[in-house]
Amino acid sequence: MLPSNPVRFFAFVVALTTLLIVTARAEDAGNATVGSITGTVTDKDAKAVGGVAIRLEQKVPLAGGGKGGGVKSGAPKLSMDGNDLVPLANEPAKGGKKIIAQATTDAQGAFSFQNLKPGGYQLIGGNDNVGWIMSEVKVEAGKETKVEAKLVKVPK
Repeated sequence: MLPSNPVRFFAFVVALTTLLIVTARAEDAGNATVGSITGTVTDKDAKAVGGVAIRLEQKVPLAGGGKGGGVKSGAPKLSMDGNDLVPLANEPAKGGKKIIAQATTDAQGAFSFQNLKPGGYQLIGGNDNVGWIMSEVKVEAGKETKVEAKLVKVPK
């Protein structure tokens, strides 16, 4: 069955197509203001490690400009930029860092953080059994940042 007025039908199709294209471009432009981090966690033998808890932190200014930190006694003392790292299971990050997101690696050691504002982040995770990762990551708008993180055992 043909439309009764082919010219009007054609105009409708052109208008609908234009609307869809403009909407798709607006969605793409919106995604250009955020970025993402994807990666894999491996052990010392370059084998993927699943089930690793990871947190993504962003540095935030501290009141008074001092550096914070500190760990509970008995926890491994890892340090990055003068701030101590507390294992994920013990307590949340301190000392001028804000936890942005948390994830757990899948069976292939893969992880992903989406819709991140551009800027500098720290990727931190692991445990005493498998080792620890600490990595500085820069996120750029509209881009995917790939990270290959290797677990490192920390002496007690």
